[in-house]
Amino acid sequence: MKARLGVALQLATAAALAVGLPALLVHGDYGRHLLILTLILGALAVSLNLVMGYAGLVSVAHGAFFGIGAYTTALMTVNGYPFIVSVIAGMLLAALTGTLLGVATLRLRGHYFAVATLAFTMVAVIILERWEEVTRGARGVANIPRPTPVSFGSVTLSFADFWPMYVLLMCVVCLFVLVVHLVVHSPFGKSLLCIQRNELLGKVYGVNVMWVKLRVLALSAAMASVSGSLYASYIAYVSPNDANFMRSFEAIMYVVVGGTGTNWGPLLGTVFVHILPELLRGFDNFRLLILGGILVAVVRFYPAGLAGGIAEIVKFATRLRRLSSRFQRTKPVTD
Repeated sequence: MKARLGVALQLATAAALAVGLPALLVHGDYGRHLLILTLILGALAVSLNLVMGYAGLVSVAHGAFFGIGAYTTALMTVNGYPFIVSVIAGMLLAALTGTLLGVATLRLRGHYFAVATLAFTMVAVIILERWEEVTRGARGVANIPRPTPVSFGSVTLSFADFWPMYVLLMCVVCLFVLVVHLVVHSPFGKSLLCIQRNELLGKVYGVNVMWVKLRVLALSAAMASVSGSLYASYIAYVSPNDANFMRSFEAIMYVVVGGTGTNWGPLLGTVFVHILPELLRGFDNFRLLILGGILVAVVRFYPAGLAGGIAEIVKFATRLRRLSSRFQRTKPVTD
């Protein structure tokens, strides 16, 4: 009950910040564009955190899963299929691909698994480039339509406008966070955490390690494909470069900087890494140097990421407040 209440409070806080953030911080079309991209990539980071933060699997295949969703939505919507149908098709295709990839690679551990998923991503990019009859090759797919407008009585919400698209993305991100929380705190999640900490111990307790990993990889792949579908619909263009390993490495960086195995850490990391370069534009040639130094400092001094650092600061402030209240109670009263 307390866990559910905590998640509800987190989502309510996120919703309040989500409504106020654009009005307070974002100015102009470019700022809004940057915010939309941050939310899309944040959803990708949350999906990766499910396997990286809770299953201990460093997957470099999420760029490919992202590309599967993007290309499925692009090719289906330009041929007249509804957006929601293309998203569901992308999820199913990505989940199936993730399952097949897991069958082939999940017996590998550590860096070997990461290298195997990297190889899969490179193969996926080659397929997208060479299978021109379906994917249109290196020139990509253009003129991808936005999601169909939604009508509520006399009010019509067009996703070509900022606010409807923004609200849609915030709902997706909050839904992803909730899904990850429910999975982790379910009986399946306990098995997941058990094999993350000690796979051999999980086998001793009767956990089907391969089955658990396959399920979580398939779910994570389906979630990553949704972010790809939203990206394709928003940008209105996709190419093989959108599915390459750099997309995976970016998502890994978001998760590590924000905090692996935390609810909101991946989203915090995405905002930090995606927005910080724009705030440093005034430093011109030193911008990348400063950005790199800040990222190294965060990883070095806050191994648990931004979410872990914020949690430590909150704990420290709570201790100070308690010590202060004790001091006030024990202070002798003088005339």
